[in-house]
Amino acid sequence: MPKSQSSCRVQSVEHLLSALEGFGVDNARIEIEGGPEVPIVDGSALGWAIDLHQVHTIYIHCHTI
Repeated sequence: MPKSQSSCRVQSVEHLLSALEGFGVDNARIEIEGGPEVPIVDGSALGWAIDLHQVHTIYIHCHTI
């Protein structure tokens, strides 16, 4: 892993991760711009849940052997 990526840290992820969990998302690519912190939105997971409800989600069913 390049040094610039290995030292990256993101703060205030609790509400976003809570909303993702509530929607059953267990794998997501999240890109954050503008600083080292996830936007707080309304201070709870509700704002993230509303946004997640409005976007198109692709569900992939994986079968293990």
